[in-house]
Amino acid sequence: MSDVGKNDPNDPWLCSSVQAEYYLDFFTKINSDLTGMVAGSEALSLFKKSNLSQDELCIIWELADVDKGTWIL
Repeated sequence: MSDVGKNDPNDPWLCSSVQAEYYLDFFTKINSDLTGMVAGSEALSLFKKSNLSQDELCIIWELADVDKGTWIL
């Protein structure tokens, strides 16, 4: 694994260890069947709390939806 951007404050994907622990805990809790995949219904609360526009959420969903299921916000 590459360390490129690891210490770059301009890297939009960089998060602190506290943030990484929070999100790992969050996704572990919402991954109810422990498959490593989060169902749309499980992710809905996170999406609603994100304060992102519906257009932005649709793009994220398209990128993340590995089984191409339907999801309604």
